[in-house]
Order: sequence, then C-alpha cells, then structure tokens
Amino acid sequence: MAELQPCELLPGRSICEDWANGRKNFEMTERAEMTQRSTLLCYELIGYEPTPPAVVLQFDDIRRVFAQEKPLLDKARGLMGNARQPIMTLPNLFFFARAAQDGEYLNKSDAEVLHALAQFLGGEAEVLIPAWECLRRDASTLPADLSQRLRASKLESQDAQNIPGGPARCLEILAEFTQARLKTLRALALPVGEDAIVRGVSALVAWWKITRYVFLGEPGEGFRLDFVHPQLRGPVEAILRDSSDFKVAALKRLIASGVLSREEASTN
Repeated sequence: MAELQPCELLPGRSICEDWANGRKNFEMTERAEMTQRSTLLCYELIGYEPTPPAVVLQFDDIRRVFAQEKPLLDKARGLMGNARQPIMTLPNLFFFARAAQDGEYLNKSDAEVLHALAQFLGGEAEVLIPAWECLRRDASTLPADLSQRLRASKLESQDAQNIPGGPARCLEILAEFTQARLKTLRALALPVGEDAIVRGVSALVAWWKITRYVFLGEPGEGFRLDFVHPQLRGPVEAILRDSSDFKVAALKRLIASGVLSREEASTN
C-alpha cells in the first residue's frame, strides 16, 4: 500500500479576537507545528456574515488582521477569504487579494485602493468611488446625480467582464444602492411627520426588492426593516423614532400605494 501523504489543514480565524472562535484555531495550528502545512482562512475579513447586502469597506480590518497574522502568513502554504456577496464586497476582495500577493499593498490609503480598483475595472473613479464610499458619506458629499451617472457609465476592462452577472448589472446594483442611501438621507432631513416615514421606508423597500435578503426566512417572506443593512436603514430608524406618532398614518399610506402589504406593515 502506498504511503499516505501528510495531511494539510484549513484552519480559520474570526474577523475579531473576541468574536466566535477568535484566533483559537490559528493558535492551535501553530502549537501543533502545522502552520507550514496550512492554508489560513480569514473568516469574514472580506464580507461580514450574516449581514444584509451593502458596500461596507473593511480596509482597516484587513490591515489589522494581516499585521497581526504576519508571522503565520509568512510560513503558511496559502491564505483564503470568503464572501457571499461578490458585488457588494468587491472593494474588500480586491484589497485582500492585492495584500495577500504583496504585503506592501497594505500601506496604501483607502483612496489609493479604490482608485486602483476603478482602474482595474476600466471604470470612472469619480463615479465609482462615491458609490463604494456611500455609507461613509452624507447627503452633502454624495453627488445628487450619482445613480444616473452609474447607470450611464461602463466597466470596460477584460477583468470586469468576469464580475458575476456582468459589469452592467454590477453598475445597476450600485446605482440602486446609492439611490436608496440618498433617498433615506433626504427623508431624514424632512420635517417630522408622515412624509418622512413614507419616503424613507419606500427607499428601503425599493432596495430590498433588488436584494431579496431574508436572513433565515423561507422563500417568499416579505420585507422587514432588519432585512436591510443597519447602516443603510439607520436614517429610517431615526425617522421612525422621531415620528412615532405618525407611524400608523404613514403605514396606511404605504399600504394604499402598494409599497407594503398589510402583512409587511404589521411586522415593521
């Protein structure tokens, strides 16, 4: 019988030391002197899960974990990440891959990374970067016509053709995402009342109809606020707190206009 080859390992660590298993698996692998025969999985470093779809830049987390694990990365067989949302997490995936290839890439600023990604995709940096930074910006720093400009732009590099769903679909999703962000921020700026609730909730429902995220729900489950990313729904939750006296009237308007079903209204 042929001699069995030594095994290889795929140990994983969590994005934070105080979350889930933390670094325990890496520590046990190192104590067992198995790091050299391991591919290290940095779980959630590209995309946190479970989480509703949104572009959430995790560049600082990538820098922190790569710096912390450098002694292990230098001798491991390889490095692996995971992402369930290839379009929403594309900036993190790009930075992770570049840093894994060249540790010096970690020294680049966020702006440099995003410019490099736009160039890699053959797109316009002045259009793409505000979309990727959408949740970091407010209404005064998000271009009012950003959604329209995204829909009118193109990703022309050969690499961009490999985006799941294609480059045009990627830009459409980003356009819908930035539109939802702008509309919720504008709703937050309205006077307390029904209109603010109706506009804010309508914007979130429109985005949810693109993602159809339902966490652990069964297919066909309707809209709920917690099916939208916390950072994106934050302005609407603030509106609901400040305008709670107008919520019932606003929900009636949302039902009458077809934005929410009666069942959806009763669960939000």
